[in-house]
Amino acid sequence: MLEAFVDNFLKDGNLAGGFAYYRGAHAGRIRMLKGEAPTLAPIDLPTCVRWAEHDPLFPYAWTDRLGETFSNLDLAMFEGVGHFAHREDPDRAASEIAAFFQRIGWK
Repeated sequence: MLEAFVDNFLKDGNLAGGFAYYRGAHAGRIRMLKGEAPTLAPIDLPTCVRWAEHDPLFPYAWTDRLGETFSNLDLAMFEGVGHFAHREDPDRAASEIAAFFQRIGWK
């Protein structure tokens, strides 16, 4: 898997494109960190978030304010996995996604 990941980033433009996101989003992220970002209306669509229990980059504690952005939030910890939860436990991830869509009646 690591070889496929590296091969993808070796393709012309892919690595630069990944960094371009961070350059493009930098000013907005700084405003957000300073508390200067505009307040937006909550997103009312049903939203499912399964946050990894052991993600070293994005701790589960950071979910404490998701309800301010998503008014119809289905949030749960995805236990026993790290940053790449969908790779670490793909069957459970697929099951969680399918169950969410079934609950909201989406076909």
